[in-house]
Amino acid sequence: MMYGIIAVALIFILANLPQYIRKQLTEKIADESSKAKENLQTSQLNFLTKIEWLRFFPLKKILLGVIWLFCLFYAVRGVFMTINDPRGIFIFLTVLFWLITIFTARKIWRYIKLSYHCVPVLNHIKTKEELKESLQGECFEKVLFEHNILRKYFPVLISENWVVMNGRLFPRHGVEKIYYLHESPVWNYEQIRFIYFNGEEYLSPSDKQTADELRQTEISNLLHKICPVVIEKAEQKTNTSNKKINLLFTGI
Repeated sequence: MMYGIIAVALIFILANLPQYIRKQLTEKIADESSKAKENLQTSQLNFLTKIEWLRFFPLKKILLGVIWLFCLFYAVRGVFMTINDPRGIFIFLTVLFWLITIFTARKIWRYIKLSYHCVPVLNHIKTKEELKESLQGECFEKVLFEHNILRKYFPVLISENWVVMNGRLFPRHGVEKIYYLHESPVWNYEQIRFIYFNGEEYLSPSDKQTADELRQTEISNLLHKICPVVIEKAEQKTNTSNKKINLLFTGI
């Protein structure tokens, strides 16, 4: 019985800890920005590294690297074990680990090499130094929502040139238009598609939501702060067959 209670408690903590840390880090960025603005020290601000931690991207890089090295270790070890004892199970596991190691090496290296995963599209265009320079002196303020769910689980920071929305950083002057899809004849859902001026796109992971006019209005108002052209309920108008879509892994 005790082990069951402990297991349930651990599951609850692990499920809510990321959201709690994200909320605390968001508030910390807003507080530091406010204090720096009061002391006329905004030129010293650069929160890009902290924004990167909102979705634990540095930790994910480390975990992926460790998992890949684990596979490489057992792939090499499997060769020696197979030589000493060529049983079928050793051969199968050795081949399996080598296949995983080889075919995931490029993707994992590209993921680890990418400087900032919190900046969709622009992280493939600008260098690490350029991204850091573009955020130099930005003073972020927390957006306060009336909608209860948005206020609790949708942290947003806004500055003169950037918006941090749910752990991802978007330029306020680099997006040509935004499609905000929040209705469907089959189910209620939300999906946001950012069209950048260079023709590239970022498609946010879809999120199934109960239809709520206040929620949709507040998100629409937020998107208008990023780009004046926001097209709603336009799923039939979007055509991405000839355009490159940049998707962030929902589980990474």
